[in-house]
Amino acid sequence: MSGLPLHEAIRSGTLEEIENLVATGADINAKDKLNRTPLHIAAWKGDSKVVQLLIRSNANLKECAIDGFTALHFAAQSGDSLSCELIVKKYKPILNAKVKGNKTALHLAAAKNYEAVVSILLQLGADPTLLTNKRQLASDLTTNESIKNLLKDSTTTRGKLKQKRLSFEDGNPDRVVNFNGETDILVSKPNDSIGEEIDNGAKRQRPDDNT
Repeated sequence: MSGLPLHEAIRSGTLEEIENLVATGADINAKDKLNRTPLHIAAWKGDSKVVQLLIRSNANLKECAIDGFTALHFAAQSGDSLSCELIVKKYKPILNAKVKGNKTALHLAAAKNYEAVVSILLQLGADPTLLTNKRQLASDLTTNESIKNLLKDSTTTRGKLKQKRLSFEDGNPDRVVNFNGETDILVSKPNDSIGEEIDNGAKRQRPDDNT
């Protein structure tokens, strides 16, 4: 093996060999000549079991390879939806990170027609409205109609949520929804004393008020 045994084991070894190296103190954040860490190699291979092992062993998810790729970009480009999910759930800020050409993991997955990856990234909150340097949306990069529809639906949902938030911020009575559109609650205008009204309501319900 070379001076980077963990990299080599991930490329061509067994899971048991990788586990033994991690357990005996192999550097899980070591970098090869292209600045790739063991996590990058595992994500590039689409090996979610090794990705999970390295994440549990506190691999650094912020590291970038020489081309700017993070582990998420490698996983998205390899079509590994489970690794994408593991990575984003551990480190959410990585979700819309951009590489050369202003491409996100969502752009890379869409360009490869990886529907499962596009779906999980959207579920996790990836932004389908971001543009590459060539002014392309992720939906412009795919030839898969199902993926186009997923991206279109997500873009429409985000637009509606943005309009609702803007309306609320302008002081108009509106409904507040979360980013997944799951909650729809009627509220008062922002300048109303909502907290005070709640307190007063609670006081009116106290038994002492009847005495």
